[in-house]
Amino acid sequence: MRFAFLVFIALCFFDSPSACYGQSAPKAYASAKLVSKNFGTNLSVEYSRGVIVLTNVRISGSDKAYRFILDSGSDYSLISEHLADAIGFKPSFSEEITDGYEKQKVELGFVDIQLDAICFKEVGVGVIYNAQSEKVCDIDGYIGYNLMKSCIWQLSKDQLVVTDKIKNVKKLEAYSKQKLFNGPVVEAGFVDGFNSTMLFDLGDNGTVEIQESRIDWIRNKQIITGTGRLYTTGLGEGAKKDESIHKLLQVSGFKFGGEVVNDMVVYTDDAPHFPIDVIGAGILKYYNIILDFPGKRLYSQNICNTYINDGYKTCGFKYDIVGNEVVIKFIWNHSAAREAGLKIGQKIESINDTDVHDLRNQEACEAYNRVDALLEQEVVSLKIQGVDDRITLTRSPLFKSKE
Repeated sequence: MRFAFLVFIALCFFDSPSACYGQSAPKAYASAKLVSKNFGTNLSVEYSRGVIVLTNVRISGSDKAYRFILDSGSDYSLISEHLADAIGFKPSFSEEITDGYEKQKVELGFVDIQLDAICFKEVGVGVIYNAQSEKVCDIDGYIGYNLMKSCIWQLSKDQLVVTDKIKNVKKLEAYSKQKLFNGPVVEAGFVDGFNSTMLFDLGDNGTVEIQESRIDWIRNKQIITGTGRLYTTGLGEGAKKDESIHKLLQVSGFKFGGEVVNDMVVYTDDAPHFPIDVIGAGILKYYNIILDFPGKRLYSQNICNTYINDGYKTCGFKYDIVGNEVVIKFIWNHSAAREAGLKIGQKIESINDTDVHDLRNQEACEAYNRVDALLEQEVVSLKIQGVDDRITLTRSPLFKSKE
């Protein structure tokens, strides 16, 4: 699951155990017991900052409803430190996870989880500390692959239906079918490029991401670079620095499920601990998806065949909220922000007619949503701390038109 400035993946795949309370990590932590039978449930969800948030998650030890991100890219389900304290969570094992950049120990144990009316017993969960979940709006945890793998998940940009039997899925014949490899891994590729297996990570709010080492394998492409900290992950910013360089591609087409999305924009990465190509939750803008984990099949139905943000229109920078300050953390080259002379580390005092200090009394996620909405306007006027004149930016495409 990556998020924050641009994309947020927390690829919480686990390495060998680093410490334990018992002898060795039992496989039970990577599983959950599905109690409900013969169901087809439309879950209570919302889409927050590009990821799917389940809004009616019940945990043993509490009678409250909690908010969890649906994260097929995480081996285990995860709960926040405050939720662990609230339910009196008692861990029985310690394990090390990685998001590709940073590593962190998590304490593992078991809880019962209910998603609306669907019940799971003995779900292996880990407590994640210092998570960036406030940037995804009051998140209490993540529903991982260990719970998801016992069900069939029908996903679209409007709703999420879960069932335990593929026969409960209507109009299945309208979908293309392909094999799932080793859990949430599927084959995809590029026109004028390569095919590979990619992690289907619903905790990532991007669309498609590849490792930088594979850029040269795609022949027909445009490349844009930028500098700074493009994103944070669930565990932090990793080794990225203000001078770190990121590359963004526009490719002629992305091939998935027998269909092509033209002019797809692709992020790149060089995560040292977990190098893998990723398909994120942004793919739901282009495909309806059915993840049939028990049947080891993925079904896809193309609903849009051209990248939506034509040319990747943007003001050209990304930000973070640090304390009560809105701080510029990343700038694309050849963008309006770069042309205007914005610099990494500068603090924004106001956006159009809104003083950002007015956000100080808002919850973190509300502040991010408010700033996002202001920066999505076609013309943005910024007051930068220490700069006398206001800076006006017009959203413009980073990539050149093919016409």
